[in-house]
Amino acid sequence: MDFAETDDQTMIRSMVRDFAETVAAPTCRRRDKEQKPPIDEFKQFAELGVAGMTIPEEYGGQKLDDISEAIVIEELSRVDPSLGVMVAVHVGLCSMTIALSGNEEQKNKYLPKLASGEYLGAYSLSEAGSGTDAAAMVARASDDGDCYNLNGEKMWVTNGTTADLFVLLLK
Repeated sequence: MDFAETDDQTMIRSMVRDFAETVAAPTCRRRDKEQKPPIDEFKQFAELGVAGMTIPEEYGGQKLDDISEAIVIEELSRVDPSLGVMVAVHVGLCSMTIALSGNEEQKNKYLPKLASGEYLGAYSLSEAGSGTDAAAMVARASDDGDCYNLNGEKMWVTNGTTADLFVLLLK
């Protein structure tokens, strides 16, 4: 079995490494010290064209293979762990959840904006009594016809302070 990177994977690694070292690295230490999220860096990252790496092309994405996705997160995190987590949540937990489980209206409305980086995605699952055990969640949503009523508490919303779109898991 050959574990060597493909030419495309090597090109992606080089592109993202260069971005991380030239764009994210100069601001990383200051942002960490000031506890500021890498919003400007995320917007610049989106300009690389891979913010939609888990989104099918019909929704504006540029679907990459799983190894390439891991390479992107690895290279960002090597230089700026905050940006690496922000992108991982955006592409994996938010975008991919909608791509896999959203209805057509949701996919058409949100995935192109996530793919372009116009929207930054967030995700929330954990609760005090259940942690990340989705089967033990108690937070609920009820549909009153005009809107959903959300009842319960979540412990964290990753990317929550800066996101434009939230995937919130409820019963």
